[in-house]
Amino acid sequence: MLHYLAAIRQAPYFLYLRMSNGAQDNATTKRGKNASPAFLILFLSFCLSFSFLNMLWYVRLFSFPKEVIWLHLIVVAAAYGTLTLFGFFLSRFSLRRWAISLFAVCSYAVFLGFALLYLLNYFALSNWGQYITFRIVYIFASDVPALLEAVPYDFTPLFFLFVLFFLLSIWILYKVSSPVFASIATLGDRLIEVPQKLVIMIGVPIILLVGISGVHMWKQMGYIKAYFKFHGEPVYNFLKPITATFGKTKIDFEREARVKAVRQNFPRDIAFKQKNVILFIIDAMRDDRMGVYAYERETTPYLSSLRAEGKLQLVEEMSSGCATSFCGILSVLSASYIPNLACTNYKIQDVFKDLGYRSNFLLSGSHNEWYNLRRYHENYHKMDFYKDGSYSANYSLSDDRFLFDCLEEIPAFDGTPSFFYFHLLSAHSSGTKLPEFAKYQPSGKTSYMSPDSILYGNFYDNGVYQADQYLERLMQQLEEKKYLDDALVVFTADHGESLGRKGRFGHGADLYQGAIRIPLAFYDTQQPAEPDLQFGSQVDIAPTILAKLGLPIPETWDGVPLEPTDSIRYTYHRHGKYFAVIRKDGPEVMKLHYISDHNTFELYNLQHDPEESRNLVRSPKHLSDFEDLKEKFETVFEDR
Repeated sequence: MLHYLAAIRQAPYFLYLRMSNGAQDNATTKRGKNASPAFLILFLSFCLSFSFLNMLWYVRLFSFPKEVIWLHLIVVAAAYGTLTLFGFFLSRFSLRRWAISLFAVCSYAVFLGFALLYLLNYFALSNWGQYITFRIVYIFASDVPALLEAVPYDFTPLFFLFVLFFLLSIWILYKVSSPVFASIATLGDRLIEVPQKLVIMIGVPIILLVGISGVHMWKQMGYIKAYFKFHGEPVYNFLKPITATFGKTKIDFEREARVKAVRQNFPRDIAFKQKNVILFIIDAMRDDRMGVYAYERETTPYLSSLRAEGKLQLVEEMSSGCATSFCGILSVLSASYIPNLACTNYKIQDVFKDLGYRSNFLLSGSHNEWYNLRRYHENYHKMDFYKDGSYSANYSLSDDRFLFDCLEEIPAFDGTPSFFYFHLLSAHSSGTKLPEFAKYQPSGKTSYMSPDSILYGNFYDNGVYQADQYLERLMQQLEEKKYLDDALVVFTADHGESLGRKGRFGHGADLYQGAIRIPLAFYDTQQPAEPDLQFGSQVDIAPTILAKLGLPIPETWDGVPLEPTDSIRYTYHRHGKYFAVIRKDGPEVMKLHYISDHNTFELYNLQHDPEESRNLVRSPKHLSDFEDLKEKFETVFEDR
């Protein structure tokens, strides 16, 4: 009896040994039958081909240099080489099912990581013209539900496609992981069987070569990093987004020295109108969708009321220097065209800070993590008050109601002049929009792949209306705190928004008028509005503000104070592979549009063709216009 009880008690142990031996036998058998190195070669070939095809598409679609393909393949090869080495050491430790499963999980993590990076980079480059970065993913990860609710797109079909891709790739990797792992194990066995003398003869030179190469690479690390960065290698730019380059690959030390000298010599004791200066930048706001600019819908009742009272001075034709927020905001603050944008520019907040002003930045969205934008803002001075959407405890990153809370924290005016910069996202596609402002219907989600222009347009107009209502509330708060007793208020935008013309929606993809036309309005609380102005660019906003206060204009600024004039004026614009030069000559406005990757020019007469539907580049009548604008283009964008 005791013998039987002992046998029963030991049964689980014998069963475990049997299962372990069986698993070992199965793994060994599989390695013996299906462990050809061909499985590993096929697996690595598939993964490298997947990355190669994505990068080929990446280069063709976004005009990156072809060198980025092999740069990225080096990174991919290093990742999968590390994975293979991990599989080798894991196979030396165990061939059981858990080891195979662990290898499968690691394989899938590497493959899915690259796949997600390609997908997010496509979305980022298509929508705002910059790489996706780790900090942006991190800061927006917790805000995804609110962001998906805010945007005008229905991502359901894309979501199901992604889930299908996710499940399919899991199934494929599950099927191939076992033979690939066995292939690595077999290859490891064969390597171990290699005679020791041969290992030394081959291994020592390889180790020496790797060591020498490593030392050389370490000495050239700065050059290597710059090479990866400036050629747009996606993994490096995901992890180390230093700054935006705006197409530049070297520092203009001569200009840096001139900027430094201009700042040092700017007069601090000059007499001028010490008004509070309040700058509102409404993200993605188009002038022709605003009631105050004679749009058929009254989307801006507050601004229109100021206009009716004779308090608002408008600029009739304004354009942004680019089609995204980063360069648009910096063009406003630093009065510099794209080729001259730099962190060290002498910006309008620096001028006011040097003159004894307080500086207050109240911003919707994540400016801290948006390609180090805050670093540009605070290069010379720390702000007296700085908060963006990442500080919000009650609202999402892109909810403008956060600004009301921020303004409550600002003390009442005490006699020290202040510079305010408010950034609103209500008109932007990602800005949180409330149902109470859904004035124009039908307005709802539309397909991301094939947007409905009516739904998208109504959605956009509702955002403009909401922004106008928020402006009125912010102005009321400022008035209660006495900041409007003597103030110069400026309303503008960082860029425009394409609403279906030429089949384009959103911004960040081109420089056609929809993406770069913006409003500009001035409101001096102490005097009636001056006569309207006709034409200008973002770079003219800061000089015009200083001129209205009686201050000199820094010599390094590209913009000029706007004033009534009939003189010829040129403005310059760039966004990635797109370039544009606009010339205002009396009532005529001509625009040269250049696409670098196709080396093609387009010429439009915006006075008679504001929708840019008739390309005049081959018209003999406009040959002189083309040659004049092309000469200006080649002068300004000589380093393109």
